[in-house]
Amino acid sequence: MAIERELKLALSEPDAARLAEVLGPPQAILHQRNHYLDTAQGTLRRLGHGLRLREEDGRRRLTLKGPSHPAGAMTERLELEVAVTPADADLLLAGARSIGELPLPVPDALARETGPQRLRVLGMIENERRVFRLRLGERPPGEPTEAEVELDRTHYPDGSVTHELEVEWPHPTAPFPERAVRALLDRAGVPWRPQTKSKLARFLETSGLSGATP
Repeated sequence: MAIERELKLALSEPDAARLAEVLGPPQAILHQRNHYLDTAQGTLRRLGHGLRLREEDGRRRLTLKGPSHPAGAMTERLELEVAVTPADADLLLAGARSIGELPLPVPDALARETGPQRLRVLGMIENERRVFRLRLGERPPGEPTEAEVELDRTHYPDGSVTHELEVEWPHPTAPFPERAVRALLDRAGVPWRPQTKSKLARFLETSGLSGATP
């Protein structure tokens, strides 16, 4: 099982502009359409899970995430992800797949709870992501220091737009470089404001959907 480890910080639009100036040219600019899926009964939301089909510059990826757990400055959660073909994506968007038919190693308890219920699309958000690869601080030889840093501008169904910084930390045995991230924000004059809600949770709120949110 893969574990996602990341820090999310909420930004104002001016914060995002100042931080982008300090970070310099991004390695990539990605345009994402995130489709969220659940059963008609909201089983995934009730169990604290989220299922996302992402279209990104011609690629399609299916991601299942579990409940979030605090881990210092970061949060950790189960994350299962796989590339899917356009045909598979179309079947998902058409409501022709159940959890048990996904090309993912879905946890047994989740598969039992959802059973043969078909998945349906709850809605979609659009996101522009600027990706940076940064060396965060100095460490002894052999210890990782690099992390992927992402600046997101996200459009929600009600017309609202949010900005946030995400720092992905894929090194489970190395301490998260919080001091280096804080120093980066200080150089940009940006406050430290943890983003406590996932994009899925904010999507559900702006769409008027209720139920448990991961």
